[in-house]
Formats: sequence, structure tokens, C-alpha cells
Amino acid sequence: MAVVVETKWLKNLLDKVKAINRVATFNFASDGLVVNILDDAGIIGMYSKYGVALFPDYKEIGEFHIDVEDLAKMIKGSFKTDGTVEISMRKDMVFIKGTTEKIRFRVYETPPNKLFTEDPIEEKYGFIKEGMNYDVVATLDVNSLTSLPTADEYRISYNTKKIEIEVESVYGGYTRELPFVNPEFKDKDVSGSIVVPGKYFRKVVKNIKDYIYVGLHPEQPLLLSKVEADYKETYYISLIEVE
Repeated sequence: MAVVVETKWLKNLLDKVKAINRVATFNFASDGLVVNILDDAGIIGMYSKYGVALFPDYKEIGEFHIDVEDLAKMIKGSFKTDGTVEISMRKDMVFIKGTTEKIRFRVYETPPNKLFTEDPIEEKYGFIKEGMNYDVVATLDVNSLTSLPTADEYRISYNTKKIEIEVESVYGGYTRELPFVNPEFKDKDVSGSIVVPGKYFRKVVKNIKDYIYVGLHPEQPLLLSKVEADYKETYYISLIEVE
């Protein structure tokens, strides 16, 4: 049994995953591929589900843990003339096969860190843990989160009328209002602010395109989620506690 994937799509996925952690869990389940990953510091994580319709041919091949960073290096210059490749698994090896090239890669026996240790709740805006209830979930253009001044921290403030991101330094500050649409507020007077680590924030936004969902709550991780008809990619970034 094998899964057929577009070569360019696979390479892009590996780049996204290795930006979070070098080892990740891939589960080619009956209803699609699930990627579940958390960095070693427990600050940034991703849980994504890619539906069967995304794949030219799909067979359930199960779950494995793999060194994504090494695999990405190996696959980078390979399969240049192959629009698609086959992924299969036998015992403790994963195989990626093109027309004239084949990569074999040993899987990890010990599971890596996972963002979700139990099946999450799937909402229209992404995946959440039971009990999570964001103050606001809204849609915004991810381009509004890029080209920000480089900083160790970003503060995001929100109420029912606007969302702003702010950078402070010993020399001054910078504020950008983030236009949003289709907001869902927990109540009519909701407001608050969060602070997220700049390095991890930039890692996430550079790997997302177009419009995303953002979830904000002062006691829950920042949620950034890309949702399309055939897949959902949900990222979490832990907050910095401010006294």
C-alpha cells in the first residue's frame, strides 16, 4: 500500500514541519494525513489534517515518527522530474519512490513531542482542546502580520472594534492595526491583550499564506489557523507571562 503525493507539496510540508521541530509524527489515517508536532521547549506547535482529496491516490499506511530535518535535506535535490512520488512503510522504514529514485528512511521508535496527546475538537477555524473558549476568533490577512519590526516580543491587544499588534523598545515603539472580518466574540464587552515571543511568531507567519483565523485569549495560547476545503493547519504559540 502507498500514498501518492505531489512532490512540491511534500517538500513544502517538510519545510513547515522542520521549522517547529526536527522530529514529528505523521499519521496516514483512513480519512487523511494528520501531522502532530510540538517543539522541545513546548512553545510552538502545529496540528494539521490533510483530507484524502488532496492526494492523487491514497491508502491508509499508518503512523510513524521521523526525522523531518534530515529527510528534507535528502529530498531537496531529489525527484526533480517527478510531479508525484509514492510514500509507503514497511516495518521500521519509510520509502519515498519516484520514477528513477528511491529514498528509504528509518523511523523513530520513541514518539516525539505532540501538540495534542488526545484527539482535539475540530471547529470551523481549526483544532482546539476541550475547554478552550477564545475571547475572539476572527479572519485576517496574514500579510498584516509580516514585515513587522524584528523584536523579542509582540503585544497583541483586542476589543470588539479593533485588533492591534505592538512592538516596544528602549527607543520607542511601533503599532499596527490589523484589519479583520467575520469576528466571533465571546461577549459584547470583550477586550484584552497578550504577549507572544517574537522568534516563534515569525516562524509561523512566514509559512502561512493569504487569510487565516486568529484566536485571542489572555490565558490561552495564540491560535493561528489556515483553513481550506481539503485541509486545516492550526498553530499554537505559548504566551509570555507579563507581571
